[in-house]
Amino acid sequence: MLADAAHLRSESRAAQILGLVARQGSLTVADMVHALGITTTAVRQQVNRLLWDGWLVREQRRRGPGRPADVFSLSEQAKRAFAHDVDEFARLLIEEIADAEGEEKLHAMLGRVSERLAQSLAVQAGSGPPAQRIERIVELLQQRGTVAEAQPTPFGMRLNLHTCPFHGLGDARHEICEVERQAIGRLGGGTAELRKSLARGHSCCEFEVGFEPQASLAT
Repeated sequence: MLADAAHLRSESRAAQILGLVARQGSLTVADMVHALGITTTAVRQQVNRLLWDGWLVREQRRRGPGRPADVFSLSEQAKRAFAHDVDEFARLLIEEIADAEGEEKLHAMLGRVSERLAQSLAVQAGSGPPAQRIERIVELLQQRGTVAEAQPTPFGMRLNLHTCPFHGLGDARHEICEVERQAIGRLGGGTAELRKSLARGHSCCEFEVGFEPQASLAT
């Protein structure tokens, strides 16, 4: 999981490095030293920490003769972390659809979105029993910075999301929680019930996922 984004947006050396990489696209340590006017040791310390925390990724590129150089760029997780206006844009778009088309058409549209989300999750989860697919989705969510966990139950699994992957949207429109519930149910090949919700003041979003009888975890 990424370290606290608010801290890295301050005037720290880590923030300066991230800002520099964001503007230039990709840089070597030597590039950073030249641009920031600090020592190579200081830059390497910050870069190693940013690599460990998941803000930067490293690859080797050849720049002329000689050995390839290590080049650093923003990770996909970092790009998502800095895309803080996406939720607001999506919220305004949903509100505009509701005002222009009405709540009934909005609900129908979100139902189709749920189907698309389920299809996307199914591709990412791959094949296998429902429990394994849900566990893979939990791993994917964790990689993207969502605090999530899943536990087996006699009839399926309990999925807890302690942070919301759609933060900002679920607070404004509870229909987003419904989209998520339907998609998780389809992924499990059965049903999903939203027992708790962050948007309603609970400590997590708790989904009870029920599998079809042949897919049950019960022994």
